[in-house]
Amino acid sequence: MTDSNDDLKTALAENGSFDHEKAAKTGDTVVAAFGTKMRKVERRVWFWGILCKCIAIFAVLQLLHVTSTRDMILNAIIALFMLEVIMMYKLWYWILNNKLSLLKEIKLLRAETSLTTEAVTSRGLRDLVDEPVQGLSRWERRLWFCVYVVCVVGLILIKMPDLQRATESEQKMVHEGYVTLAADGSGTTVTKTSSPNWNAVPLLSFPFDVPAGSTISWIDDRGRELPAAAETEDGRDRFTVSLIDPVMPGETLVYKRISETPNLAGKKGDIWTCRADWSFGPQPYRYDEIVMLPEAAEIVSANPEPRHRSVASTGEPVLYFRADCGPNEHFIYTIEYRLPAEPDR
Repeated sequence: MTDSNDDLKTALAENGSFDHEKAAKTGDTVVAAFGTKMRKVERRVWFWGILCKCIAIFAVLQLLHVTSTRDMILNAIIALFMLEVIMMYKLWYWILNNKLSLLKEIKLLRAETSLTTEAVTSRGLRDLVDEPVQGLSRWERRLWFCVYVVCVVGLILIKMPDLQRATESEQKMVHEGYVTLAADGSGTTVTKTSSPNWNAVPLLSFPFDVPAGSTISWIDDRGRELPAAAETEDGRDRFTVSLIDPVMPGETLVYKRISETPNLAGKKGDIWTCRADWSFGPQPYRYDEIVMLPEAAEIVSANPEPRHRSVASTGEPVLYFRADCGPNEHFIYTIEYRLPAEPDR
């Protein structure tokens, strides 16, 4: 051995033995630092994962009850995009987990190679090297999972009424009407009807029966006016409306009906009465109707009580009716109102 090596050995011996406590603190500090980084990464993954999953679930629930093709495509794209983001976050978490675990092993292996065999065995640094980087604790992971479950259940409960209405709409005829009454008792009715074709054959036409005297036109979902043949019998107009495009079994017939009636409301004394009585045969249906009375009209009575009352910005009272009717049931409402007296000339 050379003189320089002897001098180095002597100098090391004079510096004392290896400090086990300091080495242990150093190893624990390394492990704690990587654990802190891993907890930050995992919390970020949980937060954004829950947010993206909730958005995806919301889009899927929207997709189940929207009827517009554009809305269906938009919600499908949002759901797929959110699922892709979730997969990217999972991949990012996996890469960082492996990266931090590898860096931790390199740091601890450096410490291990500088120790004697006795020091390595006593401090268990080899065990620290073999252990993966610890992220969140078990209770915090359970807490994040509970937050995820609560968000999903809350979304489902919020959207459940819409899903129920969508299911009911697919099984029954739906009418959405808007009635505008004029001061002379005439009125205009615009009604949108959605009716599923449950027959085994294509639907080529449909009947319609109203009191005589109304001017009616039908427009399909593509904005085309449908041809209609009318017969008058016993004071009623019976129409046969022909479809331009046949509605196949399982498809839904959608059209708008525009009616102009000269005597939609009748007057007795100073009280005007508007009465509706509809029935659509042996099938269940839902009827929503909004009735706008003339400006400054005073409502005397409404039977049944509307679901909601309001006043338009121009001063017309507005009543909202809704009824879920079974086969052969009638949708009936009666409104009595009074108009302000005309000024003397």
